[in-house]
Amino acid sequence: MLIGGVICDGETAKEVRQAIQSLKDSLGLKRDFEFHFTKMKPSQVEIYQKFCDLFCEFYAQKCDYKRGTKDLRIYRRICFEAILISHAKINHLQFSAGDAELGFFRFYYTLLAHVLKKHYSAERPFHIVIDAISTKNKQAIPNLHQRLNNSAILDIVEPVKILHRQDSQAEFLLQMSDVILGCVSFAWNKLPTQSSKIIDAKREVVQHLENNLGKTLSEPSYSGNSFNIWELQMQ
Repeated sequence: MLIGGVICDGETAKEVRQAIQSLKDSLGLKRDFEFHFTKMKPSQVEIYQKFCDLFCEFYAQKCDYKRGTKDLRIYRRICFEAILISHAKINHLQFSAGDAELGFFRFYYTLLAHVLKKHYSAERPFHIVIDAISTKNKQAIPNLHQRLNNSAILDIVEPVKILHRQDSQAEFLLQMSDVILGCVSFAWNKLPTQSSKIIDAKREVVQHLENNLGKTLSEPSYSGNSFNIWELQMQ
């Protein structure tokens, strides 16, 4: 299981949204077209490759300020963070009272707490947008927001200004998170021997992204990287 998303500042977010809209216009895509890796068709390889190119364009640019609570670094204008969790090590019955949703949000907190510490910048509180997932516990999202503010960065008051759900069709950055995360998930979970029209099409997109990034998506990376995939070690 992989949980992840893209990280950028507000100014970059506006530019990315505009660039995605321009791409859709140039490709003649309908207004309600949504980039979604699992829904990609074999005929849409070039469309998704161009979409990945947009991510790479902003990834190639560096920020002009440093981020972090301990090791201050200059990161890329848009970053990607994901945790990889082995299903064989997940035990919701033992650690989450059998509640898989609670277990998922504990993993989500682990990812977001890491992101907050790594990418915090003074006077730039976080605005976290997650897909409009439904939850059994109506307080799951508010509780996650409160816990992040209370314990993710102990010496910073309210680092997360907003945390809310939004329909991915209305938020281009959620679509970008979905496609990049989808590529990483495909690279980890699809065996090289598997083949079909859709699998081969997705493999083309994944390889295109790997070539542009100059990195393999099926390997964990150093935590200080702007494109970071890390295996969550559980005991």
